[in-house]
Amino acid sequence: MAGPEAAHQFSYTIPYQRVDSDFGERSGIGDVALNYRYQLAGSGDTRFACTPRMSLLLPTGDDEHGLGAGGIGVQLNVAASTALSRRLVAHANLGGTYTDSATNERGDEASLGALNAGQSFIWSATPVFNVMLETVWLREETVVGPDRTERKNSFFVSPGIRWAHNLPTGLQVVPGIAFPLGLGSSRRERSVLLYLSFEHPMWRPR
Repeated sequence: MAGPEAAHQFSYTIPYQRVDSDFGERSGIGDVALNYRYQLAGSGDTRFACTPRMSLLLPTGDDEHGLGAGGIGVQLNVAASTALSRRLVAHANLGGTYTDSATNERGDEASLGALNAGQSFIWSATPVFNVMLETVWLREETVVGPDRTERKNSFFVSPGIRWAHNLPTGLQVVPGIAFPLGLGSSRRERSVLLYLSFEHPMWRPR
């Protein structure tokens, strides 16, 4: 949500997930992402902004239970935002991921590639409450045998909301919830996505 702008930003993502597999239902921490973002054009106060992001994906999730990829990954995304009106903003995102030496639950190993594209619309009902509608297309590979992969396309529409708590210390706490719904070949897939972000400047400009 809205906050101070910085040309260089570092963040990390710790996912907690529950998955169903051939070996039953498992829950736990997934692969942690270390993210670097650069404000290439614009800012939160301009009509258009563009922010590339590079992420290092660490194999912290249990790949034997389907909670992680089993290998180190690198992800590159380019995000662009356009203010359509005072309260409505459109976000577009295009990127790809490469994972070296990924493994499946049987211990088979192969390198994986993935592409992603997304488009979202964010309506600011109030300065601290947003209504969101997001669409995401994914082309992913999974390990099906030693040095063998299988490719899958998926498409989701995800309505959701998020809201912000601004504390006097400068910390902004942003919880949110979304409901990804699969369409096309993904039409039988349903899920719930919970989101919690803590945003605080590491230092203040002089």
